Parts: sequence; structure tokens; C-alpha cells
Amino acid sequence: MEKIEIDIDQRFVDYLDNLLADNTAALAALRRGNTMRPGECSDMYRYVVPWIGEKTSKWTETVYYIVAGLYALNKTKSSDVAENFGGVVASMTRDDNRAAMEKRFQILITSHRDDVHIYLRQIIQMMKDVPINWVKLIKDLKSWNTDTQRVQRFWAKSFWSLIKKAPEESDKK
Repeated sequence: MEKIEIDIDQRFVDYLDNLLADNTAALAALRRGNTMRPGECSDMYRYVVPWIGEKTSKWTETVYYIVAGLYALNKTKSSDVAENFGGVVASMTRDDNRAAMEKRFQILITSHRDDVHIYLRQIIQMMKDVPINWVKLIKDLKSWNTDTQRVQRFWAKSFWSLIKKAPEESDKK
């Protein structure tokens, strides 16, 4: 079953890659979706609804709306980036924006799934031309807010391990 879901997720991302390559109307419609709660923008329906099966969970449907809107903001083709989203955010964190990025990232990983689209959007708007593995993002979002918070912990581990500074002299004592 999981392999089929991954294939459907990959096909959805491939569809977004092709759709948004030269369709400015679709791009505008999907971007408008970012101004509302996922699934509330009727302009997105024609592009997302065909990917929603009869047995698709409400949360998976929501994830597809979230990713379609975010993809339209970022516009980078799906990447095979090995890092999860936490690693991608860490890769764009610099000394001059570190405190702000850490704060935004902390808010993101502690957000409830009903609000995660807001904090993802804020970070992705800062990620111009930063490649994102959209299939992996879909898969991770499908598991958001499980009791174990596996995804949030995995993103946190990637983020803070990649931006970790060398220990201060005082820490070595």
C-alpha cells in the first residue's frame, strides 16, 4: 500500500512540475490557495481534486492542497535532495539570519497540523531557488502530529545537527 501512495505522490509532484512550467493561470490559482485554509480556495479544485481518491483521508487531501500552494510559491522543480525539510531549512540558514530561522523553525515543528501550512508558507517564501524534495514533504506531512511526532523530531535532528556551531571554549572545560 505504501509503495502505491509514494507513486501517487510522485505522480502528483510530476504533474505540478509540468503544469506550472508554462501555465500562469494555474500558477496564480495555486498561489491564491495560500491565502486561505487548505481546500477552501475553489480556484485550486480543478488542479487538485483529480488527485483525491474516494478513499483518500481528509488529512491527505489537505496535504495535497498545502503542497500545491507551496509549490506554486517556490517554483523549483522537485528535487531528489536527500535532506528532509529540516535539513533544507538548515542549508539556507546563515549566521546573519540564524536566530530568526531557528525561531521560525521551532514554531513550525511545534505547530498543530491545522496550522502547519501557515509556518511552512512563511519559511518557503524565504527559500527562493532552494530545491525541495516535494515528494518527501508530502510523505512527512501525511505523518504530521502522530503521537510520537516522528517527523518533527526527525526534522529537528536534521536542522540542529546541520547548523550546530563548534563548541565554545568555555563548553570544552
